Amino acid sequence: MSRPVCLYSAAALIGAMTALPAFAALPPYYDRIEQIQTILSSDALADRLGGRPIDSLDYERHGQDGSVKWEIDTDGCDIDIWLDPQPLPEGMTGKVTYAVRTPIANCD
Repeated sequence: MSRPVCLYSAAALIGAMTALPAFAALPPYYDRIEQIQTILSSDALADRLGGRPIDSLDYERHGQDGSVKWEIDTDGCDIDIWLDPQPLPEGMTGKVTYAVRTPIANCD
């Protein structure tokens, strides 16, 4: 009798996996690295900061849509920045990547 239960469990697992969105999750450490690299490589952010060096990056929170909010602190300019997860093409798998949401807010 345990064999049919196993088959049902496997079928339920496969069904649940096909219903997942097209984002592949990274372990939290590597996901944060991906987010920080996206921030540091943003030309739009560099333009907004006007050449000021970044003093600190502070993770703020995740939005319900998967977006991520960070606060960037510099000497004389603090900016809240949002990163949006980028969906993978249909049928593709891989790690989640992010894009900086534009326009970027002005300095606080």
